[in-house]
Amino acid sequence: MDKKERAKKTTAMDKVLPDAALELVARRFAVLAEPMRLKLLKALMSGEKNVSTLVAETGGQQANISRHLQTLALAGLVARRKEGLQVFYFVSDPSIFKLCELVCGSIGEQLRNQAQVLQMPFKLVSSYAPTGDQPQAIERLHASLLAGNQYQTLLGVTGSGKTFTMANVIERVQRPTLILSHNKTLAAQLFSEFKAFFPHNAVEYFVSYYDYYQPEAYIPATDTYIEKDSSINKEIERLRLSASSALLTREDVIVVASVSCIYGLGSPDDFRAMMTEIRPGMEIGRDAFLEQLVSMLYERNDIQLTQGKFRVRGENIDIFPAYLETAVRVQFWGDEVESIQYLDPLQGYVGDELDFFQLFPANPFVTPKDRIIAALQDIKRRIGTTGILV
Repeated sequence: MDKKERAKKTTAMDKVLPDAALELVARRFAVLAEPMRLKLLKALMSGEKNVSTLVAETGGQQANISRHLQTLALAGLVARRKEGLQVFYFVSDPSIFKLCELVCGSIGEQLRNQAQVLQMPFKLVSSYAPTGDQPQAIERLHASLLAGNQYQTLLGVTGSGKTFTMANVIERVQRPTLILSHNKTLAAQLFSEFKAFFPHNAVEYFVSYYDYYQPEAYIPATDTYIEKDSSINKEIERLRLSASSALLTREDVIVVASVSCIYGLGSPDDFRAMMTEIRPGMEIGRDAFLEQLVSMLYERNDIQLTQGKFRVRGENIDIFPAYLETAVRVQFWGDEVESIQYLDPLQGYVGDELDFFQLFPANPFVTPKDRIIAALQDIKRRIGTTGILV
């Protein structure tokens, strides 16, 4: 389209749609910014239907369906027709289907582009290319990995570019990678370097979260007992949880860790099973959602919102995931999630709305309720059989 054609279209839009009407356009789009209403419009594409039929086709609750239909009717998108004791709804503005088709086509293109990106998730970003012996080392390491060799050694003096070489190997093989370091200092350095090489991927940090640890001890000479004492670094604890959640949700993950990663961290199956996916339009009672947060080891604190805590303000529930640096606001409308937004926990600024959010437990040692009940029943059975708990 040349400049003359664009100018003609702009002039035509100005004549048909003055600036004063933009408020009406914004309201029309706001009405459509709800997944359940889009489901209802899709169900009505095939013809008029009553509320019972729409409930069956969309899987929603009758009260919420009626409320959404009323909103669509007030916006002039649907109308109603009464036949005896039944009320039938139909689309009164067929042009809405053209709009949905246009938007769906755009979203489909975005999804196709995302799929192309996911075919090569690891993307190395660097202003320089491999030089010297690096290209040969990259080729040989890559070929050896493809051949199935389990053990390889890359030799090089300090400053020879071994980290950059391995970053190129990771991009070549396209596999999730665990990088082990023998101390926290080197692990932090490697984490910083790989974070710079792979800014679009999940580069995580997993080391021991103890700043100070005094094991339990007894000194016989002085008959002195020293109890166990420790100090946990909250930021490192957050990074550990971030690494755990990334491994369960993404394929493009690089974890830089110390030997701390070989120790038990709870069951990954339980951690994954306790994950809750929140979506706008999802039907769940507010109180039931709060109970779910408590079962995921989040604590309620309506005064100070910190990591691993949540607060309740009317229909808004603010959650500060233990593995993120920002909070999330979940807004309810009755028994339905109306919106999900990022929230600045310090200043209270609200960000853009999210299509969905995966909330992981606040602690990796979480245990599902059914397993707790089974353990309690087993304990009761043992006490009842022997009279003592072994």
